[in-house]
Amino acid sequence: MCCYHQGMIPQPLQYYGCMMTALSIPWRMSARVVLLCALFLTVAAPPLLASPYEDARDGLAAVRDGDYERGVELLTRAIESGDLEETNLTIAYYDRGNAWFYLEEYDKALEDLTTAIERNPRFLEAFVKRGAAYKELGKYDLAIADYTSALELNPNNGRALFMRGLAYSLAGDAESAMADIAAAHRIDQRYVITPLLQSIRAAGPEYAIKFMSRAIDSGELDPENLAWTYYYRGLAWREIGADQNAAADFSKAVELSPDMAMAYTRRADTAMEQGDARAAVADYTKALAINATLAEAYMRRGFAWSRLGNTAQAVRDFAAAKELDESLEIPDIDAVVGDAPVGAPADSSADASGNVSANASGGKPDSETSPGQNASQP
Repeated sequence: MCCYHQGMIPQPLQYYGCMMTALSIPWRMSARVVLLCALFLTVAAPPLLASPYEDARDGLAAVRDGDYERGVELLTRAIESGDLEETNLTIAYYDRGNAWFYLEEYDKALEDLTTAIERNPRFLEAFVKRGAAYKELGKYDLAIADYTSALELNPNNGRALFMRGLAYSLAGDAESAMADIAAAHRIDQRYVITPLLQSIRAAGPEYAIKFMSRAIDSGELDPENLAWTYYYRGLAWREIGADQNAAADFSKAVELSPDMAMAYTRRADTAMEQGDARAAVADYTKALAINATLAEAYMRRGFAWSRLGNTAQAVRDFAAAKELDESLEIPDIDAVVGDAPVGAPADSSADASGNVSANASGGKPDSETSPGQNASQP
């Protein structure tokens, strides 16, 4: 949204006539005349109306505050007044287009944004917003064209690059999508690939695997975004039951981004489904060393400990999970203890690597030392 510049705005009329009349009449009548003038000003003076500039300014404020209907009302009044100077009128069309966009009135948004662009062909933000409106209407080619126009005005606009990447992805062009999103990330670290990967995954696991495979092979992704792409492809592999492929992708994710706690957690989930509780304990422990607030990881490691026959550790992990998230349902330990692994007594415990040891702590240890908390969950 843009700011308005106040030009020459007529000042409200000032009523001096009655006071001048009062000063010119004999003093005996002056009090009465002043009283009558005061009454006239109170009853007859019309209310002062907001100027078009004030309407435009207040309309912009309403849009920023999320009151889009009020924003449309005020901006329409400013536009239709005919008194806004050229620059402010262009901005008013843009701001009203923004309001229409958030009201999901995309056709009306397109009309106003197109007017703003016609009035100022170098209005970069108008191109970006009109591209977003086209994207919402499923007109991906037109959206890409508008983002491209914005980038011709400023090739280093991270938002335009990111939005064009999303439009390319919706149009099925994975390579171009990855190139744009990677470029946006290089300009501004806030532009990450995860929203795109989430939307692609929602389209179904087969499509997600195909798209993400092309993205991985494109060579356009930096290590962080490449790690997330492996992670989300791993989730898609799991959806179709391809656990070995999933585990391989989660391994690539942690290789590229060793602090990705969720990748360790999902690899542990996969190990549990394949019956390897020791490997699961090891990976849940790594995840918790990165982020000690993952209630889900404590809960699932508790199940892994129970499958290894280590009831004490299972109870400790279930308690830690409950402490972090009171909404969790703590299972009956007698109902979840599984058979001890071959070659290991039921009362043994496995260390973080899955090896059998006499006093492995795991979980929240008996001492006051908590797992490392210096890395946050991505």
